[in-house]
Amino acid sequence: MKDVPTLPSSVDAWLWNFELTLGSSAPMAFNNGRQQIKVNVEVQANEHTGLAITPEQLESITLVVKQADGSYAPLSTDPRQAWFYSKEHDPRFDYYPTLNTFTASSPVARVLFDAPKTVSFFVSSRATAGSQLALRARITQSPGVHYYTDNIPFDSSLELTAMAAPSSSFPEDYIFEQVRDEGSVASGTFIHEWALSPRTVDFAYAEFLKYDRRGMIRWHERAFDERFATHVGIALPGDTHVHYDETLGLQGDFVDNRKVHHVDHVSDGQLVVLAQGDHHIPYFSGAPRREGPCTLHAVDRHGTSHYLNIGFDGKQRVDLRVTTRRAPRPRSASTAHLDFFQVRGLNSDQDNTQCVLYANGYQQTPITVVVGARNHRGEIIEVPDHILDQVEFIDYNTGARLPPSQYSISRFKNPCFDFHPSNFTARHFTSRNANFSGQGSSRTFYLSTKAVGTTKLGARLTYGGRTYHTNNRATATGGDVISGRSNSSASLRGLSQDYTFRADRFSVERVDLKSGDNWDLDRYELRFSDPNYQIRYSEHTPSHQNNWHYRRESRGFYQQAAYQVNDTREIIYPNLTITNRRIAFPINTPRGVAHAIRLRTRLGPPSPKRNGSTKVTYVDQYGNRHPLWLNPAAGGNLLKVSDRDES
Repeated sequence: MKDVPTLPSSVDAWLWNFELTLGSSAPMAFNNGRQQIKVNVEVQANEHTGLAITPEQLESITLVVKQADGSYAPLSTDPRQAWFYSKEHDPRFDYYPTLNTFTASSPVARVLFDAPKTVSFFVSSRATAGSQLALRARITQSPGVHYYTDNIPFDSSLELTAMAAPSSSFPEDYIFEQVRDEGSVASGTFIHEWALSPRTVDFAYAEFLKYDRRGMIRWHERAFDERFATHVGIALPGDTHVHYDETLGLQGDFVDNRKVHHVDHVSDGQLVVLAQGDHHIPYFSGAPRREGPCTLHAVDRHGTSHYLNIGFDGKQRVDLRVTTRRAPRPRSASTAHLDFFQVRGLNSDQDNTQCVLYANGYQQTPITVVVGARNHRGEIIEVPDHILDQVEFIDYNTGARLPPSQYSISRFKNPCFDFHPSNFTARHFTSRNANFSGQGSSRTFYLSTKAVGTTKLGARLTYGGRTYHTNNRATATGGDVISGRSNSSASLRGLSQDYTFRADRFSVERVDLKSGDNWDLDRYELRFSDPNYQIRYSEHTPSHQNNWHYRRESRGFYQQAAYQVNDTREIIYPNLTITNRRIAFPINTPRGVAHAIRLRTRLGPPSPKRNGSTKVTYVDQYGNRHPLWLNPAAGGNLLKVSDRDES
């Protein structure tokens, strides 16, 4: 007769691991309802109970949100909600752009009793910019018996943030270039192709909405005997087929023999505008109403909408121009306007203040934007927070939005890193949004960069149906708005890393932490030898993150692990021995210290068979990286550091 395993009385008696991890580049998504955040739920059974995770239990895993009364509500799958999820990744859209290379952590594997399992969810948002969502996960063990990732000892959750979907202006944020030039404009017979795409991200797709105009035509002269005309159509991304306004009713030799139906240039990330000049297209009386512009809706790979107008430039029929249109604004703001718009580096009212930072993607510098608004009666009014959250930073000289591959902008200061020491005023900088007498309200943003050199920053903001910029050189510096523009800036100076600490610049101290009859735990404390520097963060190879990197089985198990440096937390290594004894110990305290451990045990279950060293890159308070190898010594009983793999 087979033994029937006893149902566990607590989650950790059943599960070795149950946690939420981030599977995408950042815990953020633009609030367009399209971009996704990948959330992984990692789960593994505890071998001591003999209870493997069944397919039904795995299928029961879902994302939940903890309510104010302590209950849990499942996250919606309805795309009309502020936050919702799908179990399918939409390959049309990239994850939120980030400066730092992302490596997904792998689940902690201990034994082959029940392999670790991962269930992935893809979360999107339509919430107000800046809104946050604290996520947890739930698994159902049996009817009515649920466990959550914030149950002790796991205490796992993820906080997601909805970011303001960026706006775009032409020509600053687009590339519009001619890719085909055949025939002769002088003769009136030509074929031109123009490729259009956003400057920093490709289009994912484009479509014609119900009332969009798919094509246009313009004759050389509005006369009934005119036959010289330019016929324009559009090919959508990834397709050669040209869409035209088929209601024009064109007939004759042009339609039968010369009309171009396919473009030569095709790209998955661009749409192509085809302009064909011909000398045998009969004029008709309704022509002026068919001169455009062409209109369509395109969506980029970040899920952001672009409402585009493509028309003739001026009164001629060869050159084209692009304009953008925006979604309707709430009526309450339609009569309001900005009369003050200023960019402050380091919160200084001096124009073009230099903000110094290392170009490592981690260190930040504070940039404050001050705005003042008035209603139609000239009364000062408050600019809502959700409008302030939509401020975009631009290159002052070109007007283009800062490329997300080189710059990161956050509403919050990263607590791991300090400002550059040359920014003395920033040392005392407060992140509170202040009111500036006679000017209005402010919003502080924290910028990081990977671009070495100096960039002059401006800002832009759409308010009351109008887009305002701070890069008008024709007006006096300051924040006063004239015709939708002010003249205000700050300079971002990105520095290359100019020092790197090698192994001999690290201090390593071994501490006898805890021991028992059949086990012994040593904790290693790693510091920079220079007391002016602290370890604030660490980067790990995916297979070694927060996991054992060494194993030796002779006369017991010697195991070593290096833990990620971030928040102070307690590590609980459950079920160390066959008696289910646990070891708990704190890491990342005091601040500035990194931790690794060496565990010796005779009774514990075997760790993964991964022998050797591990490379950890420790990051200091200024965001600069210092790679280090952690090597086993004395057969695994000790740990030593070096500049190379010594395993």
